[in-house]
Amino acid sequence: MKNLKKLREAQGLSQSKLAEKLSITQQSIYKYENDLAFPNLETLKMMSNLFHVSIDFLVENEILSSNQPPLPTPLTKKEEELLTYFQQLPPVTQKAIVDLLKSIT
Repeated sequence: MKNLKKLREAQGLSQSKLAEKLSITQQSIYKYENDLAFPNLETLKMMSNLFHVSIDFLVENEILSSNQPPLPTPLTKKEEELLTYFQQLPPVTQKAIVDLLKSIT
């Protein structure tokens, strides 16, 4: 799972920090990154959600290469909150907000 290491490093996470976010051990992360062990399906799902990539990408059926766009940065708590509020609005209000934002940027 070499893509795991690339994703982790791209987000500035140590193995310990990633392990903490996934509620697993740092040793597990080390083993996954060095192909000494393979995560269970639940852990793969959590990694997929955390990094906003497919499980297929995590298990290297898709390789991270230099000609791919940069990895997405995860949303902050504030951005997630704003997105949740925005998604709850009626489409006409969403459009008005997008138009307003476009006009002031």
